[in-house]
Amino acid sequence: MAPEPIWYAGIGSMMNPDSIVQRGLAPLESCPCKCVDFERRFWGKYGMAEVREKAGHEFHAVLHRITARDLQILDATERGYYRVDVVCYRYDGSRVVATAYQFDEARLMLNAHTPPSERYLNLLITGMEHFGCDARAIEDMRRTPHQGPGTR
Repeated sequence: MAPEPIWYAGIGSMMNPDSIVQRGLAPLESCPCKCVDFERRFWGKYGMAEVREKAGHEFHAVLHRITARDLQILDATERGYYRVDVVCYRYDGSRVVATAYQFDEARLMLNAHTPPSERYLNLLITGMEHFGCDARAIEDMRRTPHQGPGTR
């Protein structure tokens, strides 16, 4: 018997369909969601996204229902992170507990806020648009300060 699929909250480049394909992932289902009592932070040397618990906060992301194989691929590529459970609400109101990535601060070269590169931010915006995230959430993402084009 195959293991049950896992809900994964894409909060960074894994909101972008091209990035998902480039990693060799094949979600069984993807949909926009709102993550509650967490914030998305841009952190570390390159300003990459992470989730961090913060009561009363929320942000929009993309939920993916994935296989254990896909989760193994993610775990292998998301070095420097560990997974945490995040409560998410699909836009139909259904509640999902998903796994998402948070930095292991002990492994960071720079433990501080760093704005994302313009390129990375555009990946996130394109993915949010593709998966139908809330228009206000997309506009908020567009207003995120960034550090210029960058290569990451």
